[in-house]
Amino acid sequence: MERPINKAKNILLVICISFLAAFAALSAYSTTVNFSKRWLITSLAAGLATGVLCYVYRIKNQKVKDLTCLLLFWIIAGETVFQILAFFFLIPGLNVFFFTPFGRLYWTQEGKSNSILNRYSWNYPRADFSKSAGRRVLLIGDSFIEAIQVSNNEHLGVKLENSLNLGDPILKSEVIGLGASGNGPAHYYEYLRLSRNYYDPTDVIVFVYLGNDFRNLLPNTQHTAPGDYIYYELIEKDGLRVHPGSLGNVEYLEKSWKRFHSSFVPELPRTALTHVFSLNIATTIFERIKLKLASAPTSSSNEKSESIHKELIHRGLDDFIFEKKKTENSVISMKMTKLLLQRMKKISDEAGIKLTVVTIPVFPSVFFKEKSIPWSLDYPLHDFLLPEKELTVFCKENDLGIVTLGTIMHEEQIPREKVARMYFEEGLGHFTSEGHTYASDHIYQNLYSGRTPTSVRKNR
Repeated sequence: MERPINKAKNILLVICISFLAAFAALSAYSTTVNFSKRWLITSLAAGLATGVLCYVYRIKNQKVKDLTCLLLFWIIAGETVFQILAFFFLIPGLNVFFFTPFGRLYWTQEGKSNSILNRYSWNYPRADFSKSAGRRVLLIGDSFIEAIQVSNNEHLGVKLENSLNLGDPILKSEVIGLGASGNGPAHYYEYLRLSRNYYDPTDVIVFVYLGNDFRNLLPNTQHTAPGDYIYYELIEKDGLRVHPGSLGNVEYLEKSWKRFHSSFVPELPRTALTHVFSLNIATTIFERIKLKLASAPTSSSNEKSESIHKELIHRGLDDFIFEKKKTENSVISMKMTKLLLQRMKKISDEAGIKLTVVTIPVFPSVFFKEKSIPWSLDYPLHDFLLPEKELTVFCKENDLGIVTLGTIMHEEQIPREKVARMYFEEGLGHFTSEGHTYASDHIYQNLYSGRTPTSVRKNR
């Protein structure tokens, strides 16, 4: 039987080791994410588990040791089964994705993806440009460039790189995608500003998603506090500055890039957690139960009586930017976009970078129900090509290249069925593999094959 003094020593050892392990885990997590209750609980659980294992190792009760070993065996066996199932993509309803070097990506919510993030935490196969690359193309955007809905080899950047090297095999071209869900034009500017020191690109293509990029510029439409997002604000004489509440987020972004491009050792605890499927499955079940208990029933956005306005709001997309009648939100957000693009143009010119804008269009559900030919995106109160038209004029005036995918689709009169196949959720989601191919082909044709860019083509 264990002596009281030894038992007290072991308990004290458990407390000390648990505290140290929890502190180390929390410190590692806080370098990659903002402090949150979830990471605090995870850190404490990791510390407690470490302490308990040390205690079991030190005690003399063989029965406890045997039970612990048996429990560990079943945990490891279960994790092994989950890893095998995940390898063959046989775990439905599970989504694993956190920004961390070499983190595991497993996605089933929209499309399918099962891969490993690159060295710098981006969902893209290439992490660095090689020294022999004559053309270094950087793609900057939001979730359309993050592209967790498709496999890496289906990403438009990979397809664009293949087209560039087939078109000009002597000039070696490489493409890297930097995309993150929730990004907006303010993030694109910050990415471009930082990329000069970390990537030294020759070409930068900025993707503007018409669905919510304009909304993401304004706190009153993005519905996220300045302290949790990057906003800019207009000042007198057509000026622009970082919103005072977002200064900390800009600083955090800079530190994140610097950290990710240095040693990835501090990130290893968080990286390891993304690869433990038993933990991710348990977390997913818990989050869904919590969401189900907290959620209220909502009406469907597919009801025929629902207006375009209600549908876009329901989908979390812009409404005001497509309205024919200008509003304060549409005027301010478009002005801010133009000022940010002018800043990007200035940075690019100073660094000798070829800068191009690519717009990604939005299609309302009513579009896919119509039968008229030729089709149009011009409705009584909304024009879904309106932002592209305004940006095209702006880019032409500022000697900035632009590829307007919505206008191109309209000019080509692509069948509605094909448009629907290019987006997940029957035309209402992110790009499918077919959508990535279409975007890649037209970016190549407009920018690199000798065709006149869309920005100077005559509108039909």
